[in-house]
Amino acid sequence: MTQLNEKSIPFKKSIKTLEMPLKVKGYRCDLCNIGFSVRSNLRAHEKKYHEGVRFYCSKCTKEFLSKSSLDRHEKIHNGVKDFQCADCTSAFYTKKELLKHQKYHQ
Repeated sequence: MTQLNEKSIPFKKSIKTLEMPLKVKGYRCDLCNIGFSVRSNLRAHEKKYHEGVRFYCSKCTKEFLSKSSLDRHEKIHNGVKDFQCADCTSAFYTKKELLKHQKYHQ
């Protein structure tokens, strides 16, 4: 493992970010695969380094800022519902939709 010091990294905060375990960095840039622990840091990175990059749906006129958002959207056109309710036969395109639905079973 490479030793990090304050001279090699401009900001002390950057050292802590680099030392953070990979699993903590739950937000990844679709374009360069850099990980962030906070969604707002990912958005700031995307704006600074990738502003103007757009992902377009080939089946409609929608455009997206990230590939993951486009992939999630395309499931609607393809009819792919990956999130199955364990309590009934309902299925959903997103985990968020499933979690909202599961509240009705409680």
